Amino acid sequence: MKYTAFFIALIATTLFSTSLQAHTDDPALAAAQTAIDHFFNKNLEAYAASFSEEGELVNPLGMRMHGPDEIIAAHQPYFAQIQHLTMNKAITRESVRYLNDQIALVSLNVDTWATVEGEDSERKANTVLITLSQVNGQWLIDHFQVTPVLPMEEG
Repeated sequence: MKYTAFFIALIATTLFSTSLQAHTDDPALAAAQTAIDHFFNKNLEAYAASFSEEGELVNPLGMRMHGPDEIIAAHQPYFAQIQHLTMNKAITRESVRYLNDQIALVSLNVDTWATVEGEDSERKANTVLITLSQVNGQWLIDHFQVTPVLPMEEG
């Protein structure tokens, strides 16, 4: 019985991760996921380069940043503070909708947590909405908004 549960969990995990991996063949989704990877790998310049010149980022605190230079300037102090952390993410849901062949909306659910000295912090759920446009064959972010998912209050 233990082995059956293990194999069911293994197969489900494999299918789930394969389904997410298969979607990265979509060019807009791949561009969005690459930008997120750059952020979690603390590659600030590559992250900012994922944005168009007019690209806007709205972080979980509601702060707005416009264009790659402002994104870099706003994130440098934050990245300096978290250098000792390992930043982790799990994309748990994704969808892509093309408004036309040059504009795409990517919606993701992203769980985030940090690891410090082998200890994981509490996972935080986020919804991410990204608008991308294709410029000279490259998908760039025009708008990136991260919204924390908060539990509903009872009562």
